[in-house]
Amino acid sequence: MKLYHLFGTGVLISGLSACGGSSSSSGAVVGMTAAFATLNSSISNVANLKPGGDTLYASPFFISDPINLEYYWTGNNTLLDETADGNPATTLKEYMGIQLDSEAARAGNNSSINIFGRFNGTMSIPCAVTALSEKGSDGYPANGSQSITINSDSSATLIACGIPAADVDDMDGAVVPIVVSDTSDTSVYAKKIVMTMSGGEHDSTQTMYFKTTDSEINIASVETYEHTENSVTYNHVSRTLVGYNASTQKLSVEYLSTGDNEVASLYLQRLFYDGINDVGAIYSRVGATDDADDQITYTLKGKPESKGTLALSLKFVFGGTTFDTDTACVNIETGAIATHNSLACSLTGKSIDDSAVAAMAADAFAHANDVGGWVSPSLTSALSFSDSTIFTQNTQH
Repeated sequence: MKLYHLFGTGVLISGLSACGGSSSSSGAVVGMTAAFATLNSSISNVANLKPGGDTLYASPFFISDPINLEYYWTGNNTLLDETADGNPATTLKEYMGIQLDSEAARAGNNSSINIFGRFNGTMSIPCAVTALSEKGSDGYPANGSQSITINSDSSATLIACGIPAADVDDMDGAVVPIVVSDTSDTSVYAKKIVMTMSGGEHDSTQTMYFKTTDSEINIASVETYEHTENSVTYNHVSRTLVGYNASTQKLSVEYLSTGDNEVASLYLQRLFYDGINDVGAIYSRVGATDDADDQITYTLKGKPESKGTLALSLKFVFGGTTFDTDTACVNIETGAIATHNSLACSLTGKSIDDSAVAAMAADAFAHANDVGGWVSPSLTSALSFSDSTIFTQNTQH
């Protein structure tokens, strides 16, 4: 789904008021489409951290050690722009702009490219399935086996859940079998849905856990399937965890993707938003499952509403060479680097080289190929970050 939000407009909506609720919550069950709207409203605010201003272009060349953000930020192309045909080289500034563009997608297959797209792509399926399923007396999908038939009557719901209209048309007549049950512990998630999907790129099993009330929204979505890469077939898992508290207006999101073979990549991306205190933060690590192999990792933190400067820490590993981590305060309005070699910005940032950040990453690497450990989220601990623990809290495994 695309988040329909214009960067820099100053129009910010957060909390359950976006779907007719209020911060005075009772714990009553709300529909998944309303919950989805609330989460979208909250997550899109973080996209306001996207650096503004014009981007300069020059000839592409290789990064040298050490990284100098002042030198590479706008004047030299160092990374590939996957949103454009042919993946042309682009600047670090443009790359970070893509990372904060809620509508960014890869050219050709329109696949997700950042934490926003991965959230939308993952959450649209639980939203649609739960919205179209037969309901029980508690307002959640009724326990047992169900078959959901997609037809013209369900089009509006599917579109509201973020599925593009063109894809909705292609789904007409499809029958989706699901199995619904209560979770063994309902403190975090109330229901579990298992759905087996066949056809398309690969057969997969998607398991969804969720609790959607006017006081909290907790969702876990886990997809497993066989994947082939470099002529090696392995078991792949992608998992998205979401935790939202209505009274504090705090949203936590984590996306993880890996496999049970060393050729698999490790994607670990997190987002935190505090709507009351105007705080947005992202941690992103994309690359090999071995920390010594190719990767791009960054941390960022800033104030989406009042803007000011964004705290950015950036690390590259290319061809087995680890380049020095660099830091900067970036003016959100202009996109220019305000202060180089500093994280003392409008909000103090966190360096990738910080020992606690490194320990969190090391823990994820240690379990990277343990697909079985990622499949089952904690049923007793909801995902909940702060603007500091987003960078240091270990993953659930």
